[in-house]
Amino acid sequence: MDMCLTRRSAGVLRLMWLASMALVTALSLLPDVGPPAVFDHVDLVAHLIAYAWLALLPRLALRQSDRTWAWGMLGLGLALELLQGLTPYRSLSLWDMLANTAGVGLGVWLGGLVRRRLPRT
Repeated sequence: MDMCLTRRSAGVLRLMWLASMALVTALSLLPDVGPPAVFDHVDLVAHLIAYAWLALLPRLALRQSDRTWAWGMLGLGLALELLQGLTPYRSLSLWDMLANTAGVGLGVWLGGLVRRRLPRT
């Protein structure tokens, strides 16, 4: 790794990433699950935050030069939206796909900022 991150902390980040992917998958496919409607389009904000988190964790834990995980997170968002369209209780949303994509971009960017500020090994 090219930053001051121990193997143990990188492993914890990887476990958090896997658990977060499982949680996002479950919440995306369960009926009637979502954030409370405290303002218009709160679901889009939730998508943005969730996918930013899903992109931030591997950006910190994995090798900097390997960004195939970012494509994987984009694929996860697309696949989950398509699966929602196949359920009788959820619907496919292009706006959700856009929020997912923006979230991945935000997470990659934030992860880059954090990595640059950590001491080099």
